[in-house]
Amino acid sequence: MIKRFVLLLFLVPTARFATVAQNTSVSGEVSYVASENVYVRFSNTSDLTQGDTLFFWGEPCLPVMQISSVSAVTERIGDCDPAKGDEVILIKKRPPEAEPAVAALVATSSTEVDTAATTEEPEVEPEVKKARPDHVDGRISFASYSNYTPDDNVGGYTRLVGRAYVNADRIAGSRFSFNTYLNYQEYIRSDNNPSSGPTTLVNIYRAAITCHARDSLRITPGRAINHKASSLGPIDGLQAEKYWGAFYAGAIVGSRPDLDDFSYDPSLFEYGVYSGFDKRKGDWWNQATLGFLEQRNNRNVDRRHLYLQQSTSVGKWYAFASGEVDLYENFDTASAASTFKLTSIYASLRYRFNRHWTAFASFDSKDRIIFFEQFDTEIERLLAEQNIRQGYRARLNYRSSGGWSIGAVYNYRKELNTENYSQFVQIYGMYRLPWIGGNLSARYGRTTSRYLSTQLWSARYSRNFFDGKSYSAIYYRGLSYENTSVDIQVPGQHYHGVEANTRLASAWRLGALGEYSKQGNKRAFLRRSLRTKQNFTRS
Repeated sequence: MIKRFVLLLFLVPTARFATVAQNTSVSGEVSYVASENVYVRFSNTSDLTQGDTLFFWGEPCLPVMQISSVSAVTERIGDCDPAKGDEVILIKKRPPEAEPAVAALVATSSTEVDTAATTEEPEVEPEVKKARPDHVDGRISFASYSNYTPDDNVGGYTRLVGRAYVNADRIAGSRFSFNTYLNYQEYIRSDNNPSSGPTTLVNIYRAAITCHARDSLRITPGRAINHKASSLGPIDGLQAEKYWGAFYAGAIVGSRPDLDDFSYDPSLFEYGVYSGFDKRKGDWWNQATLGFLEQRNNRNVDRRHLYLQQSTSVGKWYAFASGEVDLYENFDTASAASTFKLTSIYASLRYRFNRHWTAFASFDSKDRIIFFEQFDTEIERLLAEQNIRQGYRARLNYRSSGGWSIGAVYNYRKELNTENYSQFVQIYGMYRLPWIGGNLSARYGRTTSRYLSTQLWSARYSRNFFDGKSYSAIYYRGLSYENTSVDIQVPGQHYHGVEANTRLASAWRLGALGEYSKQGNKRAFLRRSLRTKQNFTRS
């Protein structure tokens, strides 16, 4: 026994250093952003485990909650906010390739394997999720966000947020599935202003039944989002979709939710059709959708347009493009007519040179979209302000095998026919500390526009504990401002914060954040949040 202990004392540290030297990195792309979760697509998820944390711009951002064969369901940490198409990465340690004798000794010394992180049922991202017979999963969460200052004359506010999601596939083995997602918010002011009392909002984003009439035909009545036309938002009505091999077609008949309180509003009638194909073969994948939609407001045409969405992946290349063409305009009743106007276009291209280098570039051009009935009294103002906005974005990432990464981002946006523009440059880096553990990340960014120049710098140290069940971080952010048109000195802002997140049980998570900020000699502000979440599943 003593001999075994002495041998382990020398061999296990050696295995540890071998592990540090054999870090691996996995990259994925954000495929869908929901109000609560972020869905990330990978070429495969064999290197992922529940509890891993994905990094965005060199900072920990997305803890992995559930995993399927090609995607992962994650939730945000703090104020990170990736968008669809953004790249996120996982840097983790590979298991040590120890000698058989060392592996046997280590295995013998282990007493129990913790399986709490693998008890949740995998969930595929919404746009590709397939119904599983008699399977129910869901989550319930509650959070409290508070902002206040010690100055009693200013006060602050607290925002309470509750969310509930339930998905039941093939209920009791039938052809029917049910899906719902609702969000509750309440704003509570802490000052003495009687006009700013509590404000309560209850929004139902999804509440729909899906009938799997056949394996290739789905009919969905209720409120649901169509992920082949996600820009439309929730649709109240009836949706149907059918596949013929790689080809599919669908139809939408219903209405938009009320523009103010999100309730059912039949006066906002809409209908449309779409078709496309989805084909995958080896490392080649292509999906394209072309659709037509007409939206009305009190029986009058509000907007009529075509939309196109295209995704292609070939080897190390990934391309995405989308566009909208408006087919109707009505600046006054006498001039209502058909038109063919390209109102928006977006295109992006990503290329992975090798396992270390990745490049991304995108272009977008967007005209102001006018809903002629909704903005009837503001048409003249909208026409006067109607300018095409164009933007360019580029990003370059390098990820080493030793646990560190660096990158740079450049964004440029401009309104044509005006002098308004915005330019953003950022560099960032992340390093996995070899001795004390955890990750140290830093970034610097500068934004310039016609009138204002802003600089941002930040540093963050984060670390996982207890095999990824707990996560904590401390951070600092600084902001400085400079008015480029007039000589005005604006004091900088400084933020200091701490954050913690832990898994209380296999289905419960608890998170907390505290932040102190101050701008020059002005009053200080405090921000705090508490979050709790429970997942449940039954098969």
